[in-house]
Amino acid sequence: MAITAMFITTEGTKTWEVSQSKILPVGDMSTGFELEAEKNTAVEGSPLSNLRGQKKVSLSFPTTLISGLGYDVREEYESWQPFIGLSGVIRFGSKRFRQHSFLLTAAKASAIKLDDAGRWRSCKLTFTFEQSDDTSADAIEAAIQTVDETQSAAKVTAPTELKAVKKPQNMQLQKSPVIPAAQLTRLPRLILP
Repeated sequence: MAITAMFITTEGTKTWEVSQSKILPVGDMSTGFELEAEKNTAVEGSPLSNLRGQKKVSLSFPTTLISGLGYDVREEYESWQPFIGLSGVIRFGSKRFRQHSFLLTAAKASAIKLDDAGRWRSCKLTFTFEQSDDTSADAIEAAIQTVDETQSAAKVTAPTELKAVKKPQNMQLQKSPVIPAAQLTRLPRLILP
């Protein structure tokens, strides 16, 4: 299984992958840095524009959904709706994209192909993300790590009252007679050939 990209949020994780169970590739990606400036028309003799710093980094890429690859195209499209407006960490391979969290601002379907029964057979799904200042990527990963640890079976322990060993009494031992040590020497010895 090759996971190309992941969008990790505290509400869940969505993946783009190429595997035996799912083919959801990342298409031509676009991102960039932009200077934020506005024209200054208020004072004569001042600079023509006021520089305000850099705009938030945006990220956009499409993926193609095809029903012949083993999943419901419309269901996959609709599964993205709860993630709109969520901040999360984006990873490509095992490396985090930038040090910021990103907000999923759009998941738009286009070029939708229908069959004669009205079922979605294929579509192009384009994702748009914007750098988020609300939540840091480190805070999201720490929250996810906490959730993973609380749900891990490795961290599950028995309650204190159940830690004492509770074995039923062996009734066979209680019925057998106890032979004093002095009598053990008087028992006949077995002679082996």
